[in-house]
Amino acid sequence: MKYSRPLRILHIFLALTITYQLIVSLFMDSPRLHGGHTMTSGGGFLFASHEWVGLVAVGVLFIGWVYRFVNWKRENQARLFPWLSRAGAITLASEVMNFIKFRWKNVPENGALAGTIHGLGLLAATAMALTGGILFIQLYPANLITPSTHLMMELHSFFSTFMWAYLYGHGLMALWHEFIGDKALSKMFRLA
Repeated sequence: MKYSRPLRILHIFLALTITYQLIVSLFMDSPRLHGGHTMTSGGGFLFASHEWVGLVAVGVLFIGWVYRFVNWKRENQARLFPWLSRAGAITLASEVMNFIKFRWKNVPENGALAGTIHGLGLLAATAMALTGGILFIQLYPANLITPSTHLMMELHSFFSTFMWAYLYGHGLMALWHEFIGDKALSKMFRLA
């Protein structure tokens, strides 16, 4: 399947912002860790950059969802959620069985399984963006932790686990497809 230029550009920005967010989260200080204590200057800078790049990610996701809804049929966005229809769920189950049984040639490159994986990644990214955006509002400007802020931090952290798994899995599958000659990375990151 050929991806449209707007979707490829959105994918690039989303990949960059989310990867940055995940990596920075390993090294930043956060108000939760310090419970009112002063954050280190480096850790505080990384936390601030996590917040601001996170707002960019929220914007990219918002633009992406609007674009997907406006162009739903033309861009075949239903392929991201095949499990929402009976026929799609049956196709997805068949592709999953073929994948589990190592019959990978029977799993289409743009089939229900690939669509589901992309759709779940988009949902995980959206959940992180929503919880992160709410946290930004709750923490601004004093970084005070309330019970609702703490709950939102826990949810944000919970969703990040899925995003880490998605990043590793999606990245490895893209490299695998590139290795076997499908040119998945070339197709996605080509701007022309």
